[in-house]
Amino acid sequence: MSRQKAALGMRCSAVFLIGVLLSTLGWANVLLAMTARGVVRLLHGGAVIQDGAGEVGVVIVGLAVVAASWVVLRRGAGAMQSRCIRAADTRVRTTAVAARGRADAEPESRCRAR
Repeated sequence: MSRQKAALGMRCSAVFLIGVLLSTLGWANVLLAMTARGVVRLLHGGAVIQDGAGEVGVVIVGLAVVAASWVVLRRGAGAMQSRCIRAADTRVRTTAVAARGRADAEPESRCRAR
């Protein structure tokens, strides 16, 4: 981007900035659409949706994703960090419980043979 500034001047650097922002927003919308379609396909049991039967579901899921993103962004980075820490703690506890359950399920003879 520094080469374009030199060649086109400082005013034209705003054009490149707007281009980068529009490109980023465009790709974010592509990801949103793909996520919504994937969720609707999972809700339909993995079946291919024919003739626009799931388009209403795609729109609803897309709007739900946008609303959830807005709520998360509105609360700020601190809330996101605390949620990530809580989720990590939950994953560690779940893994510990699952590992303990597997150890309890093994027969004694198998444990002694090791």
